[in-house]
Amino acid sequence: MRGAVRRTQSLSGGLLATAPFHWQGDHATLTNVMEDTFVSRMGGVMPDDATVAALGTFLDRLPAPKPLAGAVNEALGRAAFLKANCQSCHAGARMVTNSTMSVGRGEAFQVPSLVGVSRRGPWMHDGC
Repeated sequence: MRGAVRRTQSLSGGLLATAPFHWQGDHATLTNVMEDTFVSRMGGVMPDDATVAALGTFLDRLPAPKPLAGAVNEALGRAAFLKANCQSCHAGARMVTNSTMSVGRGEAFQVPSLVGVSRRGPWMHDGC
């Protein structure tokens, strides 16, 4: 049986402020992500703390894409956003509450930041 469809969350625009990490928000630190993904799943050797910190710094400095000017009707998008109560999970300057939520699609996912969202459709964790 095929598992849930997942879209990779953006790494740009200040990743470290979006912890916890991973699909279900089950990794508190980048070290936890490296241990689970790079070492356990991919068979890599765990990098030392300085290398993990350097990777975190590199990823954290990836700039968020600039919004596409005029690509969407902002008024209609904002109205739909507010009507669906999206601001309950996507709030503040980073447009994220760092929570893990279910949106009625079968399982809970880490809420992604909406910074740069106009450049990375289709939207939602499964592209719906």
